[in-house]
Amino acid sequence: TVTEKVFVIIELYPKNCVHMGKSLNEPLWTAKLFTPANSMKEALENTLNGVVNDTSLSLYQSFNMADTTAIPMWQSKLDDRVKVEVVLNGIEYGTPVQAIKSVFENGLPTRVSKKLLEIAEKIDETNLEGFSSKIKIYYYLSQIVGVDTPDGEKYLKMCFDTIGSALESVYHCEYNPNLKIAAQSAEICLPVRVNFGGGWTDTPPYCNENGGSVLNAALKLNGELPIKTKVQKLDTPLVILASEDNGTYKEFNSLDELVDCKNPSDPFALHKAALISFGVIPKSLNEITFEDVIARMGGGIFLSTQAINIPRGSGLGTSSILSASCIKALCQFFGLCLSNDQIYDRVMLMEQLMSTGGGWQDQAGGLSAGFKMITSEPGMAQKLRCEALDVDADTLKELDARFAIVYTGQRRLARNLLREVVGKYIGADASATQALENIKEISKKMYDCLQKNDVDALAELMNLHWEESKKLDAGSTNTCIDQIFISIDDLIDGKMICGAGGGGFLQVVLKKGVTKQELKDRLDSVFSGSGVEVWDSEFYI
Repeated sequence: TVTEKVFVIIELYPKNCVHMGKSLNEPLWTAKLFTPANSMKEALENTLNGVVNDTSLSLYQSFNMADTTAIPMWQSKLDDRVKVEVVLNGIEYGTPVQAIKSVFENGLPTRVSKKLLEIAEKIDETNLEGFSSKIKIYYYLSQIVGVDTPDGEKYLKMCFDTIGSALESVYHCEYNPNLKIAAQSAEICLPVRVNFGGGWTDTPPYCNENGGSVLNAALKLNGELPIKTKVQKLDTPLVILASEDNGTYKEFNSLDELVDCKNPSDPFALHKAALISFGVIPKSLNEITFEDVIARMGGGIFLSTQAINIPRGSGLGTSSILSASCIKALCQFFGLCLSNDQIYDRVMLMEQLMSTGGGWQDQAGGLSAGFKMITSEPGMAQKLRCEALDVDADTLKELDARFAIVYTGQRRLARNLLREVVGKYIGADASATQALENIKEISKKMYDCLQKNDVDALAELMNLHWEESKKLDAGSTNTCIDQIFISIDDLIDGKMICGAGGGGFLQVVLKKGVTKQELKDRLDSVFSGSGVEVWDSEFYI
């Protein structure tokens, strides 16, 4: 095809034509036009700049000298370079990963994957632009080869590991050898949080690239603050960790196990992450010994946590609020005063240390009482603006009477779900991205409703939020949840999930005049013995 085009051009140019501003006394086919070079780039520049000398060749000479057997190999390399650019340009311009994937119907060439991995490796993920590009290269690779393949699983892990390591460097905290035990014991009790609007917009990398906006409130369960952490001084040189929720207890007398907090099945991962984040123990093994740590502190430590009667996967922010309670208790124990902003950062570091990858709304919602609008601007280090709402007394009374949470009797762990939803965003899924934007705007409208003391409008926005949540994650609902909402539809004005959904708690706003007892009676009559029940809750102001 190339040869045919060349001959057509030659036929169109007679003798004495002008090439690059110079008169030619012979046809283009035999004229000395092309100067040999050591690279394609140099050869192209020579040609475009009209560089001609004694070594220059004609079309005729170069055509006869060409190694035609090299053409297929060169074409293959060129195709691979094009594919690399397709991926990189797709990432830069927000092309959905599924559209990019269609270019690789015949598979991902090794040269392409290798080149993309080389490019990603050189990117500095500690700045926002590099962070965004790097995680997307890994994510797009995982989707192109398929996450059900070993390579796909590897690339997906690299994507989320990069998110964790980048944020870990942002919220980095060193071992503090100057910490001294200042109290015999410390105890912290915190509420859970209920999310009204904006959930998921606080989660990396969305919040880093776009900023987040969440409206939530502190909640008491059964008349008490259910998140508890205790720290006590020990006379023995030990670190003892306990989780009263599941009755686990373990003594540590070396750093080896204490620095490992990435195992999701470890009942003490949160405790260990708190000790590392606060600077009590080093993040990794080095010249510091366990004995050094104990001696510098002036004694051993007993750290115990409890989420009173709250099931895992509740959707009430339990894990992150437990993390915040650990940091707050350690502050008292060591006589340090950290601001809420500093505690937010320590908890974000804990999330990365544990590889849970959560956002910032839970700890912000549980660390202080009342209703609050929490927002952040784009950036690697999220600086939160937490605005407390002064809800009118009558409105608060109405909310306490009409707001209820319903336990579904099911559990759904957020770890795998987070990868699904966050993955959709990273992969530029248009539906997911739009749903996140809509959710963010709904949170702002909910804020306005509370400012205007309009509970009915708030309830309606909860319904809209619920629809957007289902677009973001179809798994946020299931047959059980749908049946619960259907069975009480005539009793409620507003409905939504707590947290990610798919289990845990649901939240509803009752119709005016409907009581929580009526709600309880209805659910008991339909779901008796299934674990579906109304829990006693009230806003913690």
